[in-house]
Amino acid sequence: MDLSCIISSGDLELYLLGMLPEEEAYKIEQLAVLLPEVRLELDRISGTIEDFARTSERNPSAGVKANLMERLRSLNVDDHNAGAEIVSLPVNEAAEANNTSTDSAIIRPMKRYNWLQAASMIGLLLALGIVILLASQNRENKKELVSLEQRVNSINRNLVEQQRLNLAASEMLKMYENDKYIKIRLLSVPGKPKAAAQVFWDTDTKEVYIADISLPQTPSHKQYQLWAIVGGKPVDAGVMDIPKHGVQKMKVFQKADAFAITLERKGGSPTPTLEEMYVMGKPS
Repeated sequence: MDLSCIISSGDLELYLLGMLPEEEAYKIEQLAVLLPEVRLELDRISGTIEDFARTSERNPSAGVKANLMERLRSLNVDDHNAGAEIVSLPVNEAAEANNTSTDSAIIRPMKRYNWLQAASMIGLLLALGIVILLASQNRENKKELVSLEQRVNSINRNLVEQQRLNLAASEMLKMYENDKYIKIRLLSVPGKPKAAAQVFWDTDTKEVYIADISLPQTPSHKQYQLWAIVGGKPVDAGVMDIPKHGVQKMKVFQKADAFAITLERKGGSPTPTLEEMYVMGKPS
C-alpha cells in the first residue's frame, strides 16, 4: 500500500470534512489506527482546518482565502463530487463547513460510540421488557394454577361429600330393608316448624341409630339431643352432630316407649327442655 497515494488522494481532507461515504470513512479510521503516518497527517490537516476556522472568525484577509483555495485545488478531488461544492463555498461558509468537519473528525468515533451505547440501552430495555413479560406471564400462570387447584379441591370436596351421602343412603337402604331394625319416624310436635328424623333400633344389639334428619339450623351455642322415653321418663340418648343425610349411632336401649329430639345448649343437658322439643315418635 503506497502511503503517499493515501495522503495525496484528498480522502483524508474529505474524511475530516465528513464527506466520505461510510464505508470509505471506516477504511480511513482503520488506516489511522494501523499507520501512525496517517494519524499524524489527519492531525495536521485537522489543525490547519481549525486554524482557518479561527482565522475566518476574525475576518481574515483575502490572502488567507487564496491560500486555502490553492490548498484545496491542489488536492485530487476530481473523483469526489462533494469536493467541488467545498471549493465554491464563500469564506464564511467554508469556515462553518470546516468547523463542522472538524467536529465531525472528533465526533465521528463518538457517534459510533453513542450508537453502541444506544444499542446496548435498547438491548437492555428489551431484556428488561422480556423479563417483565415473563414475570407477568409467570404471575398469570401462578394465578391460573391457584385457581385450578381451588377448582380441583372444590371438586374433590364435592366428590367426598357425594361419596359420604351415597354411603349414608346405602346404609339407610340396608336398614330399611333389614327386618331386624325397628323403624321409628319422628315428626314435628304442635307449635314447631315442620321437621322429621328417622330412628333405627336394632332388635339384636339394641343399638339405636338416628338418620335422615330434617331439623331447623341450630345456633352455634345450641345442639340437638335425642331422648328415649323409658317408663314415662326421658333418658339421654346422646347429642347429634351429624349432617342432614348422615347416619349416627346413639346409645343402647333395651326398651323404650318413644323417642324425641330437643334443642339444648351445646354439649347436651341432663334433662330435656320440653318447650324446645321439635320431633317425637313411637315404635309401631
